Amino acid sequence: MKIVKRAIAVIVLEALIAAPVAAQLPTERDPIPLAEVTDAIDFVEVAGLPTWFAKPAGVVDRVSFATIDIDEDVDFACRGAAGDAARQVRNVLFEHLLPALGTKDTMAVLEPLIAETTLVSAELGTIAVKKGADGEDRRAIACLGWRAPLRKVVAKFEPKEQGRIEWLLLRAVVHWRPVLQPPKWASSVPKRDGYLRCAFMHDCNQAQASAIAAARRDVQAHLIELLTPAVGKQRATVAAAVGIERIGAVARSYRVIDRSKVGRFKKVEAYCLWEVPVAPMLLTLPEGLRKVAEYQLQPRD
Repeated sequence: MKIVKRAIAVIVLEALIAAPVAAQLPTERDPIPLAEVTDAIDFVEVAGLPTWFAKPAGVVDRVSFATIDIDEDVDFACRGAAGDAARQVRNVLFEHLLPALGTKDTMAVLEPLIAETTLVSAELGTIAVKKGADGEDRRAIACLGWRAPLRKVVAKFEPKEQGRIEWLLLRAVVHWRPVLQPPKWASSVPKRDGYLRCAFMHDCNQAQASAIAAARRDVQAHLIELLTPAVGKQRATVAAAVGIERIGAVARSYRVIDRSKVGRFKKVEAYCLWEVPVAPMLLTLPEGLRKVAEYQLQPRD
């Protein structure tokens, strides 16, 4: 009898020890709150890019986004994505919101959004990093898919702010992609009807953070520069201020340049492609100036 009790005690003890490291299986039916996510995530292996990275499946009344970790080593990518999930969620959402909302409003939206965020997917695939004429490298990409209730978050704000916040939360999150050469769109900006697009490069040790922090200033200054010859500085400033409220990211890339051979540490270049809708800016101008302003905002070959 004593032996049986001891055996039961050992089994219970082993179960208690094993419990904290049990694998987590996030699904749409059984989501895991962000606060409960650990590095014991089971990833589903997929061919090529994870679906959540390429384009998260939309769900009515839900904000859908992903966090990623890219590494040459599969285990490092998985541990990085899951073990650092809380920080990555905050960073991805902060970078997504900051250019359009500014720091104060971003923080106001960020807190309720994070509080409602749950993990619904974990996928492991590969991403290609182009070498130019030399082909490409392939690296592991661990991708976590997240959802948060849209209306519940938006309803916390004044009605006049809800439309812009909802538009921004429904807009696709653009991820940083590693590259070995500057992206083509950095020097040849792709066109989109009805939008002004522009690209900027930041070059420093914290280049990605610098590019996001400066996005609003960079793009707004560019808009004012384009519009001033046609409508004057004052009207250009007003129009640019309206346009910048709807700034959106189109693409982001970064490359690491190793300069250790010439006595310098590694340097990072961050490239961002932004777009702003033209129509809201034109509506701030007198009708007689809209045609010439629209012409100034048209893409040039």
